[in-house]
Amino acid sequence: MNTQIQMKISILLFIVFFLVNHQVVGQETENVTGQVKTIEGKFVSQAHVVLLDKDLKVAAYGVSDDKGYFVMVTVKRGEYKLKVSCVGYEIFNREVSVGEGQNNLGVLHLKEGILLDEVSVTRDKSMLVTKTDRIVYDVEQDSTAKTSVALEILEKLPFVSMDMKTKQLQVMGETNFVITINGKKSLFLSEANQYVTRLLRGDKMKQVELITSPHGQYSDKTAVINIVTKGSLPDGVVGNIMFDFGKDLIEPDMGITSKIGKLVYNMNYQPGYTYYSKLTDRTTVVNYREDIIHRTESELATWSKDDSHKFQLNASYDFTERDLLTFSGQYNYYREREFQEGNTMIWNAENCEEQSYSFDNRNINREERWKGKINYQKSFRNKEGRLFTTTYGMENNRDKKRYEQELTGFLGIEDSCGVMVNRLRLAEHTLGMDFTNPINEKHSYFLTAKFITRRYRSDEELDYNQYVPSFRASYSFSTAKINLRVEVSFEKTINDMQFDPKNKNIRKNFFDVTPSASVIFILSRKSTFSILYSVPSFRPDIHYLNPFVDRSDPSHWKVGNPDLEPEISQFLSMKYLFYMRRASLVFSVKYKHSGNAIYPYDYTNEVGALVTTYGNMNRSEMLSFDMNFEYKIPDKLQIWYTGEAKYTYYSITRNDFPLWNFKSAAGAYVTLFKKATIGIIGNIRPISTSVQDTKFRYLMTSTLRGEYTFNQKFCFLVDIDKFLWKRINVENVKETDAFYYSKDEQWRGRWVTFTFVYNFGRLRDRVKESDRGIKNADRVKE
Repeated sequence: MNTQIQMKISILLFIVFFLVNHQVVGQETENVTGQVKTIEGKFVSQAHVVLLDKDLKVAAYGVSDDKGYFVMVTVKRGEYKLKVSCVGYEIFNREVSVGEGQNNLGVLHLKEGILLDEVSVTRDKSMLVTKTDRIVYDVEQDSTAKTSVALEILEKLPFVSMDMKTKQLQVMGETNFVITINGKKSLFLSEANQYVTRLLRGDKMKQVELITSPHGQYSDKTAVINIVTKGSLPDGVVGNIMFDFGKDLIEPDMGITSKIGKLVYNMNYQPGYTYYSKLTDRTTVVNYREDIIHRTESELATWSKDDSHKFQLNASYDFTERDLLTFSGQYNYYREREFQEGNTMIWNAENCEEQSYSFDNRNINREERWKGKINYQKSFRNKEGRLFTTTYGMENNRDKKRYEQELTGFLGIEDSCGVMVNRLRLAEHTLGMDFTNPINEKHSYFLTAKFITRRYRSDEELDYNQYVPSFRASYSFSTAKINLRVEVSFEKTINDMQFDPKNKNIRKNFFDVTPSASVIFILSRKSTFSILYSVPSFRPDIHYLNPFVDRSDPSHWKVGNPDLEPEISQFLSMKYLFYMRRASLVFSVKYKHSGNAIYPYDYTNEVGALVTTYGNMNRSEMLSFDMNFEYKIPDKLQIWYTGEAKYTYYSITRNDFPLWNFKSAAGAYVTLFKKATIGIIGNIRPISTSVQDTKFRYLMTSTLRGEYTFNQKFCFLVDIDKFLWKRINVENVKETDAFYYSKDEQWRGRWVTFTFVYNFGRLRDRVKESDRGIKNADRVKE
């Protein structure tokens, strides 16, 4: 009995103590509220409101909602320093006192101004996470995502920047990348219709992955940008119109993308016209092994007119969340009308003139391309990341070259007039299957099989059939600090060729096994180091093999080589990646060795003309050092540099050609105020680094660019390329034990273009109209 009484007394005392203590705590803390607006009275969302104590430590923190309201709970009474900050506004400071009763700070007005650099409130979790093969940007941790578009978020990724001229993204200074949505190719947003990123809201994105070492079907790409979304993407129609024009060119570019439920389609049309003004080249060829046709000197003036049309139509349909069918079709038309005037003089070894003539050429090159592809993607509900893809593609090309030449002889040459026509036709079919399977977090593999058939026909009695079956397997192992990847490819090439009905068929078969391996190490939270070894092979196509002789320039012929063998190389590369908040650095070293590399080379024929063809060299080596650096402050400043130092060594018959060459480019873009940006780019590179070069000139150019943005959808650009020169003269020398070749070539200098860019359209969430109520599947999943 006494025990029960003591227990009741203890419980009663505990309740009294709790109530008294709760009352004391409640009396010592308060809730602080308020609202954030602009000076014009507009609501400011995602504003960071901070109370700092006398030691300038954060005592309370809040974020304003869509109406600008904020609340900070359980704030101890006392004196504080209030700071309110938001991207795009000046920081608001005020001394406040938190006392008993109502603690409503009222309306706090922010003034538009500088970006938020001075004060930021960080969380324990970083928005950028470095993994072995990728950098992950957590968009949900970005407080500005709701008020940003996808393009602004993508530009926050290290190594990703926007080219001011083309309005296209670049990764590590290159455009060789792909964009995927949730690990799959999507017509709604890809590298081909990047204008969608200017209208897609950032709050549709959960995270973005920059895959810096892609494998599988994207192993030939520099990077993959994978966007992970929140639920389904919005519906709507968006488009882009870009219009380039100048004194000698007109190049419109019009694109449109639409999404209606499960159906996505986009179209793109690019007509173009370019006029190239007259330029004059002077060449000298000395044939050491010929006494009669010993020295040839030529002068050639060339001008041309080009027109083109490119049309592309793509469509996809999601039968289910796991089944996607895609169709893409493309038509390209290109016509070049080239006009040439020139004269040639030939001397013998005793410096006596043997022959001289003048010529007048009218050359028309016409190319047509039809491409079509059907792709089916299957993902699996029970295994995230597992993907099966099957593809059928076809291509039909028609190239027509027509040369009309009038030759007037002055010495040793008779007048002549001739027409040469060559039509080259290609029919290609491709069937492929890919399978990607992540076994678990550490292990994954990729399999692909492909079969290609090509059939070439030409007026020169060319009958060439090629069959290429191939299979590739890749395995990847990953831990928190290392990624290991091994791959092997098997490829069989069957060539059935007949270049003249008088000759018998030539049948060449090749079987190549090309292994590769790579390893990636995480050195720190913001740096990685990778090593890659591979045995790449290059299979020459008809443009290398076609024996048709191009005599459009009587002093310089061009011809293919049907006896080429596939090129097999040994390749080793090392790459170091490092990034900070605003800067990124890529440094790489590459080495390549081949015993039968394919490369163009020159020789002189019996009539004294220089002939360019292709051949398998005895040996070739390449060692290069590459660097890419970028520093950027979004909407303020962008500075970049890229450079390469390369050593090459070629061995052909009895001649060796070692050569060092360098190239680099640097640029800076500065935003003077919110709507105007100026930029300058400097570039230095060698004019030519072909196999037999012994002397060449470095070309230094500068480009001025200016942009004015009227609003989010419309901007205007001016681009002045090579603004320091009207004409550039370039000297190039080649020399072997058989001939000496020198060319004084004239290049076009100053080139001024104007560009208008207009983005239009609207995207919004879509709910089907029906008699039923709205289901969770209709909503965007947060």
